[in-house]
Amino acid sequence: MIEKKMFNPRLSRFGQDKNLTVSRSKNLWLIITGLGFLIFGFALTAQAQTPLSPAAKQVLQVYLEIVQQEKPDFTGFEAKLGEKFYFAEREHSKKEDTRSCALCHGDDPASIGQHVTSGKTIEPLAPSANSERLTDAKKIEKWFRRNCKWTIERTCSVEEKGHFLKFLYSF
Repeated sequence: MIEKKMFNPRLSRFGQDKNLTVSRSKNLWLIITGLGFLIFGFALTAQAQTPLSPAAKQVLQVYLEIVQQEKPDFTGFEAKLGEKFYFAEREHSKKEDTRSCALCHGDDPASIGQHVTSGKTIEPLAPSANSERLTDAKKIEKWFRRNCKWTIERTCSVEEKGHFLKFLYSF
């Protein structure tokens, strides 16, 4: 039995040609998938670039100028170096323990932490999770002074502070 194709004017030309229909649906699928990846990529980029507060911009600019006076070829702070500093474990000279920023603030600076000694809850360190973080230059310096002394038993260098801030703003 031979099958005869008949043209039906009520059907679109896409309904008459099966290959053309498949091709169109593949194209539609590719377009939708592409748009999905594009939107997802923008969401990741937006999340990874928390806008700097005016205080943080000012502090980072001052830090940059100070470091560039010492190192004229210094190009800028890097989040990766700040991350390395955040997770680095250091032996305490008087107490037999190791300390790091992550010890109290947790592996994710965007999460709630807990102070090891006092047990107090520490609000998220990352500005993306806590809008009040890093909005006051005096507080930024105060907490660097206090936490650097406790964690690494010295004042943090200006370069360390800059990398650290850059890391916190990468969330």
